[in-house]
Amino acid sequence: PQIPIKLPLYPMPPGVKKLRLPSHAISKPKFLAKPDIKRSPDILELRASVLCTSAIQDKKKRERAFAKARGEDVSSKSAKDSEGGRGDEDLPLGGAEVKICAGCIQRERKRASRKKQRKPEEDELFQRDEDKRVIVFNTTEIKDWTDPPRTPNSTNCDPSLPIAPLGAMQVELPMRIACYCRHQNEKVGFQ
Repeated sequence: PQIPIKLPLYPMPPGVKKLRLPSHAISKPKFLAKPDIKRSPDILELRASVLCTSAIQDKKKRERAFAKARGEDVSSKSAKDSEGGRGDEDLPLGGAEVKICAGCIQRERKRASRKKQRKPEEDELFQRDEDKRVIVFNTTEIKDWTDPPRTPNSTNCDPSLPIAPLGAMQVELPMRIACYCRHQNEKVGFQ
């Protein structure tokens, strides 16, 4: 099922007008940005990952996951790592980022093959990043930031949500998670 994400940002960095989603996570080739749209100071770039909820209930694992998401070096020097094995923190249940499983990659391939009018170069592009596609955004790669609703009476506005402060901006991102939590032995769910 598709998840309608409303991503607010406050304070908005000066001069920022757009958001770029990770190209490997875009659902359809027609949603990809044109190659001439280069990186620029007015476009924020989003990195998104999926985590096992049960793993990040542990404060240490949660802080490690957040540090990794910020791009900090979180390499561990445990005895298991020095012996060439994988430590628990390298696994989704240990707080590592969830990767799409082989069965779901196959399902996504089948899903893509049902599309009419496919081009070989688009199929090749899609398959190149299939092991990274645990999150799929069903929208364009470049999104404009918009003003969020400022009153609880606005259409489609949840009255339990706080009202966005002046200067806040928002982007709507319809997405889905392409792998099931049970495939990762996760009992609680994903975040």
